[in-house]
Amino acid sequence: MKKDLPIKQKKHILLSIGKIEDKRILLEYIKKLIDFQKDEIILYATDKTHKFLSDNKINSVLVYKISEIGQSPNIADLLMKKVFDIIINIPKRKKIRIGKEFTDGKLIRKTAVSMGIALVTDPEVAAMVLDDLSLKKNDN
Repeated sequence: MKKDLPIKQKKHILLSIGKIEDKRILLEYIKKLIDFQKDEIILYATDKTHKFLSDNKINSVLVYKISEIGQSPNIADLLMKKVFDIIINIPKRKKIRIGKEFTDGKLIRKTAVSMGIALVTDPEVAAMVLDDLSLKKNDN
């Protein structure tokens, strides 16, 4: 009987990074990830993050925010299809806002948590996750 060979699956990572300082900090980790795992991952990014990555010669798939209804690919659709393995969503805000108002970022984070998708909201943790991913081979 023939043994089934493992099929490598790419990791799908959504990047939505608010502050330019955070984008700059994470750039070296994203570059390292691309250098070591470019055939193992697909990066998705919201508009400003996508532009920043593009300006730094990093390919990503542009995705539209939840509020950009009718635009495709839209994060809401991709979340419902469970496309993302990891979401790095770092807000611009300085303090936590508790309330009923939902921003795109808050909706992304809420949906990620409810669907069990790995979510990172802190730049330092994002750097560690990206660094760790760059060193691992995908065995799926």
